[in-house]
Amino acid sequence: MTRWHLDDHTYGSYCYPKVGTTKANFQQLRQPLQNRFWFVGEHTHPDKYAYAHGAYESGVLAARQAINN
Repeated sequence: MTRWHLDDHTYGSYCYPKVGTTKANFQQLRQPLQNRFWFVGEHTHPDKYAYAHGAYESGVLAARQAINN
């Protein structure tokens, strides 16, 4: 059971892209900084934003990129 709704920083929030957001916007968010720092989470997945499995898949992708660098 999660308790996101009790978190003072999120209050159960999730990714909610504004009208006009494109897949390229999500791809830009997940670009690594100097191949040393990767952003992961639901907000970086172009198809599964706002879902836990989108967050998971973005983490797997970032881990693969980090290993290959």
